[in-house]
Amino acid sequence: MSARSSSAAARASWDLDMDVFLVEAMTDQAKTGKRADSGFKKEAWVAVHESMNERFNKELTIQQIKTRVQTLKSKYTTISHMLRVSGFGWDTNHNVVLVHDDVWDRYVSEHPKAIDYRKKAVPYYEDLVDLFEGTYATGEHALSLTSQSILTQIQAFLSGGALIADAINEVATEMRNRTARMKTLTPSQKAIKVLQKTYAERFSAFEMAQAFDVMLDENKARLFVVMEEGEVRDIWLANQVSSSD
Repeated sequence: MSARSSSAAARASWDLDMDVFLVEAMTDQAKTGKRADSGFKKEAWVAVHESMNERFNKELTIQQIKTRVQTLKSKYTTISHMLRVSGFGWDTNHNVVLVHDDVWDRYVSEHPKAIDYRKKAVPYYEDLVDLFEGTYATGEHALSLTSQSILTQIQAFLSGGALIADAINEVATEMRNRTARMKTLTPSQKAIKVLQKTYAERFSAFEMAQAFDVMLDENKARLFVVMEEGEVRDIWLANQVSSSD
């Protein structure tokens, strides 16, 4: 590799599409037994390296991919630690932490490295949970994490008085059931559910059918699901529907 190529490789940039693909690819490797207690096996890194470069027409090195996985793990660790602290919750619609200012100020004074996550969206956080907590192997931990998130979310928005146990249990049970159902859906099925919920009143029947066709591509479906609701996602979807004509 030339000095110029080596320098370019060192400056490799990562976008949302690449991160989503990487997390999905690493999770697939874990599901097929390519991860041991000490970490991912060599063949897992080789397979992901090849698929990443082929998918995005890049010249990434295995070390760059390993470094990016560590960066994603750091994001996961930071957020999951916050969600285990009383007063924090997770906004699944906007993919950001939920917390009152006073709770946040106390937390960030002790954990200054977390300061960027006050309003920073991490749209693939739930996928990071799957990858780094191993919920692909057993749903038990995923359900306990969901329950914890629900409880802390309730605590974050209720001040004064005792929490009502029955209400908490009802919400937690519903979220556990919803999480279990969502984990059985394919990326395309998840995307179609979002389409029906968000765009049914804005699109004609013909446009909805075209959008469904777009989501048959699982890579596009994954990207659509993790995009934040708003103008950028609307423009992206319109372009995809238009190009499918």
